[in-house]
Amino acid sequence: MIDTFLYIILTNKKQMIGIYINVQFYLYSSQDLMIKSDGFKSVKAGNIYCLNLLESENAFVYSNCANGVILLNRQILQDGQHNNINFYPIDDNNTLCEVKPFGVNENILNYDVDGANVKLITNGNQTYIYFNSVYYGIIKDMCKDVTFTKFGKNNQFGIIAFGGRGRFIILFNSAQILYCGNYIDFETNAEYVQIYSHSPNIFNVGQLFKYSFNNDKIEIKTVKDRGVDYNQANSQFDLIYFIEAIKCGRFKYAYNKLSYDLKSVINIDTLKDYFGTFDKYIYLSNAKAYVTFKNGKIERVHRFEIKDNLIDNIY
Repeated sequence: MIDTFLYIILTNKKQMIGIYINVQFYLYSSQDLMIKSDGFKSVKAGNIYCLNLLESENAFVYSNCANGVILLNRQILQDGQHNNINFYPIDDNNTLCEVKPFGVNENILNYDVDGANVKLITNGNQTYIYFNSVYYGIIKDMCKDVTFTKFGKNNQFGIIAFGGRGRFIILFNSAQILYCGNYIDFETNAEYVQIYSHSPNIFNVGQLFKYSFNNDKIEIKTVKDRGVDYNQANSQFDLIYFIEAIKCGRFKYAYNKLSYDLKSVINIDTLKDYFGTFDKYIYLSNAKAYVTFKNGKIERVHRFEIKDNLIDNIY
């Protein structure tokens, strides 16, 4: 679960009320990077790299297959402000930093629906997705056999589908991207669009996404299409089952992992909205946090409190 995760651990001494605290910065990138400081370091996306910077040392980060370079040092990361980095504070001692993709100018495809634009930029074996000029995510494949279809009463919806290794599909309207990810099959008619997908999960289930045009409603259901459920071997609580259940759409199962107190203030729909959709996650053991990803882009960082083998708080 760490195959698209790259981080830099930067150990700083930060004085707070007379106490020195080790501060760790995690740097995530969906691109292969080069780092120049005391020498050149080639860092492949999916690897873990530890960078130790001196107090006055600068690191220059860039990609060999894209345009641009960014400067990093301890002060910049501590300040948490950079135009090319999204900062995700985990706690007082840990911060996750996402490097936005460096500019690429190859093989640009544009698709428009009712004033909205989806741009696909292929560079090497990766395709970058932009919705209304805002970076949305990355596809680990090139755009091949692309088909674009408009539908709906006034052609206000669009589907971009293409082949290649992943069979990827994007459903969007003027306001947002409604679905973006791999698929096995999809169906459209006058009332709804359905997309079926299956990614590896411990429950061995697929996922059925359904969007109804008339009421603007999204439904996500799980489909047991092979094998049997892989259940916990004993009564000991394991958080990974909760994360996997959310990931593949088994929301009732996930909801039953919450404590009575937490259930009293949230319902299943609240749980769905809070986590959203993601296709990958990693666990940061030092920060005791889960990071969720959608199409190679960070979605959120989650931490949990466990009480009596149930989730008592999520933050």
